[in-house]
Parts: sequence; structure tokens; C-alpha cells
Amino acid sequence: MTQTPTHTQINISSLSDKLLQLTSGSSSTVKRRLVALAKRLGKALGAQACWIQGTSPTRPEQRCFWSALPIEPDWGETSRVIWSSYTPSPYPTLAGIKTFTCANDTIVNLAHSDFDWQPTIPLEKLHLLLNTAAVVYSQLQLSQQLQYQQSIHDIFTDFNQTLKSTSNLEELFSATLEQLGSVLAIDRSFILLAKYPKPMGQSLLTQTRFQVVQQWHKNQHRSEETTENLVFLLTESPICLRAWDQVPKPLEMVQFQSVSDSNNVCDRWLDWVNLPQLLLIPLLGSAQQPSEPKPLILGFMGFQRQTPLPWSDHEQTLLDWMSSQISTVLIHRNTLEQVHSLVDARTAQLHGSLEVQARLYEKTRQQVEQLQEHLTLKNEFLDSVSHELRTPLTSMKVAMRMLRQDNLPPERQTKYFELLETEWQREYDLIENLLQLQKLESSASLLPLAEFSASVFIERLIEPFEQRWQPQGLNLEIHVPANLTLYSHADSLERIINELLVNAGKYAQPQTTVRLTVIPKDNTVEIVVHNWGQGISPEIQSRIFEKFFRAKGVTQRAIAGTGLGLAIVRALLKHLNGTIRVWSAPVTEQELGQAQFTITLPHNSMPSTVLS
Repeated sequence: MTQTPTHTQINISSLSDKLLQLTSGSSSTVKRRLVALAKRLGKALGAQACWIQGTSPTRPEQRCFWSALPIEPDWGETSRVIWSSYTPSPYPTLAGIKTFTCANDTIVNLAHSDFDWQPTIPLEKLHLLLNTAAVVYSQLQLSQQLQYQQSIHDIFTDFNQTLKSTSNLEELFSATLEQLGSVLAIDRSFILLAKYPKPMGQSLLTQTRFQVVQQWHKNQHRSEETTENLVFLLTESPICLRAWDQVPKPLEMVQFQSVSDSNNVCDRWLDWVNLPQLLLIPLLGSAQQPSEPKPLILGFMGFQRQTPLPWSDHEQTLLDWMSSQISTVLIHRNTLEQVHSLVDARTAQLHGSLEVQARLYEKTRQQVEQLQEHLTLKNEFLDSVSHELRTPLTSMKVAMRMLRQDNLPPERQTKYFELLETEWQREYDLIENLLQLQKLESSASLLPLAEFSASVFIERLIEPFEQRWQPQGLNLEIHVPANLTLYSHADSLERIINELLVNAGKYAQPQTTVRLTVIPKDNTVEIVVHNWGQGISPEIQSRIFEKFFRAKGVTQRAIAGTGLGLAIVRALLKHLNGTIRVWSAPVTEQELGQAQFTITLPHNSMPSTVLS
């Protein structure tokens, strides 16, 4: 039997002072002073173990216990019992337990391995000493409660600051779960979010999924080993189904049975063997429909403990507030996502509308430009045609007026008749050109093809130009292979070359050479007309084949024409399956400019006719 100290060996006053000294100190040392209180009291009274408790359940960090034996206390049954006058011992091997109810409803437990063990100090002194210990215990509990309240306040403050400083929900969830775990003595916490396959709240119960979006574990390495972003169907988890049906109330349960062999992935993940206590608090939004009172379930906050403990009112209030805040954050995020989606959709529609408007504007602008170009061409054509029509008419009018004069010498009469005939021919040619161009553009016809000598054809064609260009001092130079045979429509080809030579003579510099060259190739033949003069500027080279187009200033320089010659050339070549291209060099200080037109015609065994 262990020898216990007698009352003569204990200085009650000195021991009480030592116990009272434990009430002073920083809040961070309260847990250590609680242990010191149980140790000093137990050793002084000769007990082998001592634990002090209030009438309400204590959190792990609030436990006041000490043991002289090398054994760990078992708080399992103690934590699951509603506190009463009889409390299961955390040291079941110690048979002799003495329980005393002291001041402030504090219970002091002294234990010894000897079943008949008794403290030997007088009862009145024992009660005085135990009441002193109870007062010290109450003071320490109060200090710890103040510390706890400060921790709660820090959680509120940190949550709001984190919410303001980051839009990343993972960071917010991680920080919140870690703080709650440290303050509430939680071993693991997590957040489950509902995933609806249709617009939120409209899917069937069997199609709803839950995903673990964030978790925290007191032992960080265990959190890293667990499955991240676990996803499971609601119907696959009986626990989540119970929590779903119990909404808006939280689900609190203790599960001690092993589910290691279960096929349920959620049960295996919850790890009931090591974390038997579970609290699921719903994260709620507004009602899905006005007629449906049940709120929309956004997800759950889950908390697990290794050692089951009742949840205090303060803890439940804190967790309710936190779930409400996180629900608000989720609703806000979902609303923002919907707004962003609507904005993106409207922006896409607006962009599409702007693109359509831009295309319409561009098309309208092009049409306006075309109309302006056509108007300009029409005005130029009218100016040119007016000039070409009025000039012969004016000359003919003057000639007729002179012929009416009496006593007009015969030689003068002959001169005026020749003038009338020349100007009439000029007027006739203009009208004929307009009619021919209209016919070429509006109808198709079969052109009969014939075989003829290129040299004979060219010699006959250039004879009028040699005489016509003598006053200008223009020299016509030709290069045609002697034995070359052409297969084409002779009249159309004659009109093409005639127009090109007329055009070259109009714009050639006096006292220069106009060169006509025929070049046979494998399956084609090229006819090139080259002259020296002002050249053709690059910006109008693509337009000179348009009807009625004339370069600026040609009318002022008294260069005759209507802008139809090259248009007729291109139309005739199209009927002959030929092409035309232009090359020009501008005027420089050293030499005159150049202009060169090259037509390309088929040169092979051609059919007897060409469909045009």
C-alpha cells in the first residue's frame, strides 16, 4: 500500500498560495497551468492521478488532469457521457477514486491504485484546499474562454479581410478551414459543393453530384494522401442523403464501425475508424422556386473529430455564421458567373451585330464609290461624246453655210464638200463604235475563223497609218516573220490592231517610232504595239479598258477620242479567246516615257469557228 502524507506534512496555506499563483500568466500558457494545477493538488494529497472538470463538457485544450503513472488517459467514454455526479474515469486501472463537488460546481477527482486509499488531512482542510483549487480552475477556464472569444473574433476579421483581398475561392476556403480547425479542436474539415447537370436546382435527385473542393487535416501529411477533388453521386452516399433530407438542419452523428471494406467511396474517404464524429452543415441559397419552401442546396461544410465531443452553443453559432457567409460568397460567385455569361452572350451578339453593320456599311460604301465612279464615267463620257459629236456637227454647219454663198469658186466648193464628207464619217464612226460595243457585250455569236498570212495582213493594215502620220513625223516600224500563218477572225483582228495603232498615234511624241511586232510562240502568238510618249501612270493602267474612260487632261490637250477604243479591243479579244496586257515606263529627264500593249491569241489547230 502506498504511504500517503499526513496532515502535519502539508502546509495548507502555502499550498493554497502556490495554487493561486497559477491564475497569473499569459493566455498562451493556460493549458500548461491547468496541468500544473492538477499535478500540485494530486501530489500534495498523495494521489496517483487527479483531474478537475466543470459540470459542462470540456474541450481537449480545457482538460485539467495529471497522472503519476506512465499511462495515457482514455477520454473516449468520458467525452460521450452527459456530465453528472458520476463520471467514468479516464484511468480505469486506478480503482480508488474519490470525487468531490466544490465551489463553482467544480468536480475534483482523485485516484489511486489502492481501492481503500483516503486523503489523511482533516476533511475541513481538504474542502478548503479543494475549493481553492476550484477557484483557480474557474479563473483559468475564464482566461481560456476569453482567449477562445478572441480567436473567434480573429476568425471573423481574417475571413472578411481574405474575402476582400482575394477572388480565389480555394484560398478563402483553405484559410477558413484551417482557422476553424485550430480554434474548434477539429481534426479534419472539408467543403462539398453540389454539381447539377442542368441549370442549378433543376436536375433530378439521382443526377446530383458532390465534389470535395477543399479540405484541411490537422495532420497535413494525411490531407495530402487523401483523394483530391473527389466526386461522387448523391445517391452513392447515405450520409449525404441523410444530410440532404435534414436540410436546413445540420447533420451530427458518431460512427464507430469500420467501413474499410465498403464499396462506398464516400464512406471510405470519411475514414470513420480514425475520425468517428461528423458534423455536416448545409450551405444554402434561395428557394429554387417561389412555390417550393426548401432552399437550394449549394453544398455542405463538414467537420470531423478523432475524439467525439458535444458541440457547444458558441461553436454551433460560429459554424452557422461561417456557413451563412460561405453560402453568400457562393451565391455571389454564381450570380457573377451568370452575369458574366449574359454579358459575354450580349457582347458576342453585339460584336456580331457590329460585324454585320460593318459589312453592310462597307458594301454600301463600295456601292456609293461605284455609283460615284459610274457618275464620273458618265460625265466624262458625256463630255467626250458631246465634244466628239459637236465638233463634226460644227464643222459640217460651217461648211454648209459657206456652200450657200453665191459666186463660191468651184475649188472652194470641192473643199467644203470634202469637209462635210470627212466630218460625217467621223460622226458615223462614233455611233458605229457605240453600237458595236453594245453588241459585243450583250450577245454571243459564232465567228468564222480563217487561215491567212500574217505579213500580208499586216502590210495591208498599216498602209493608211504611214500616210496619216507623215505630218507628225511618226515612223512606223514592223517586225513580222515572213512565213507566219494566223488562224483567227480577220475582221476582228484588223479592228483590234487598228485601234491599238490609232491609240499609239494619238499619244506618241512627234518625230518618234511606233513599233509593231508579231512574235510566234508554242501555242500562242503575241502582237506587240509600242510607242514613245508620256507613258501611262500605274494608277490608271487597270482602268484604261473600261468604257468611256479617258485620262485626265486629254480633252484639254485636244486629243480626240471617246474612251471606247480599248474597251472594244478587250471585248473583241474576249470573243477570240485572247488576252491583252499593258506595260509602261514613265518620263524621265534622260528619255521619253513608253507604252506597250501586248495581245495574246491562240496559235494551234483551231476549230473553224469560235463561239463568242
